[in-house]
Amino acid sequence: MSLVQLGLLLLFVMLGIISGLPIAFVFGAAGFGLLFITMAADPLFLVPSSISLMRSFVLLALPLYIIVGKLMEVGVLSDRLLGFIDVLLGRAKGMFGGVTVVFCAVFGAISGSAMSAIAAIGSIVIPRAPERGYPREYITSVIACSCLISMLIPPSIDMIVFGFSARLSVARCFLATAVPGILVTLLYLVINFFLTRKLTPVAQPPTVSRRGRELLRTTRGALTALMLPVIILGGIYGGVFTPTEAAGIAVVWIILDGLVLHRQFISRLWGGLIEAGNVIGSVAAIVFFVFMMSKVMCWLNVPDLLMSFTTSLVHSKVLFLLMANVLILLLGMIMDDVSICLLVAIILLPVANTYGVDPYHFAAIVGVNAGLANLTPPVAPLLYFAGAIGDVPVNKIFKTVVYYILFGHLPVLLLVTYIPEISLWLPNLWGGI
Repeated sequence: MSLVQLGLLLLFVMLGIISGLPIAFVFGAAGFGLLFITMAADPLFLVPSSISLMRSFVLLALPLYIIVGKLMEVGVLSDRLLGFIDVLLGRAKGMFGGVTVVFCAVFGAISGSAMSAIAAIGSIVIPRAPERGYPREYITSVIACSCLISMLIPPSIDMIVFGFSARLSVARCFLATAVPGILVTLLYLVINFFLTRKLTPVAQPPTVSRRGRELLRTTRGALTALMLPVIILGGIYGGVFTPTEAAGIAVVWIILDGLVLHRQFISRLWGGLIEAGNVIGSVAAIVFFVFMMSKVMCWLNVPDLLMSFTTSLVHSKVLFLLMANVLILLLGMIMDDVSICLLVAIILLPVANTYGVDPYHFAAIVGVNAGLANLTPPVAPLLYFAGAIGDVPVNKIFKTVVYYILFGHLPVLLLVTYIPEISLWLPNLWGGI
């Protein structure tokens, strides 16, 4: 396969996505088209071999964590968790935005899904914003940006996809994005402090004695939610169970919590499972067609072609990492984070290896950048979804989103890109997981 043919293929994919066609169908058409044009392999072998990849036990964690996110939406765990964090951090000036940021981080330690974080957190937090003296537009912007933390704090759906596609340890990929997720959280808290200095808080902080009673009450209510991240992450890194088993345990835990403590949970459960099934179906279609297209590309030696082409033009590791970040950001303007992780793991990671980039370091770069890309137009699914949940036009939240991107997310991306120890410290600490 020549570079011209590869360029035409990528152009076809981009035009298909920009035109509004479903991403899964664009990848499917590209894979089958490339197959029939080049006759690289028998289609009767290609489809079953791609299906066999979908039957992986590791990949089963993907739909399970999607279900976890949806169940968090329909149950009361999210509401109880917000109440605990709100009392814990206090109700001082500007703190409701900080509560939202921390809430997204904790939610990420349970579900690992940005879309679920927006839906679950936005529906709870945004209606409360005016009574706390917050413009609805501002708190919607905070949620749109802070949901990216859910993609970084383990467990992360993006890292499940990336780790499986790249044949890496999913548990170590989780750890690679953990410290970047904490850094983003801290920077967002600082940005929120400066952006909310002129806000007048409506709700005054409770007295010390009353706050102590409220903290005790909300801690009891949020105990099952707070235990869930401990069980998931403690079990995975304690060697008790795998990330997939942890996802299954999380699903059972949330269902039992809802059945015991929330009478309306049963009536909402079926609707939540149907919504999760819709998301799982679309993600599964994307994964299948990308696997199929990647197999055709491997048979046509596309990775080798890209390696030789890139190394002939870029001789510096520093420049390659810059080029990779720009490419991921551009991809994020036209496709979702799952598709980005699949394509980059299959096509770009082998090129990164030739420059001596640690695969888990590269996983962290992809994780941080894929989230950022999902806030950049023209596609920007997280931005539009947050606007829809908050019932706020996108143009009214974009200015604040830019502040968080420029002073929060971009600095962390640069630090993670050029200081590998930030992402590799935890994976190396746990060694052989």
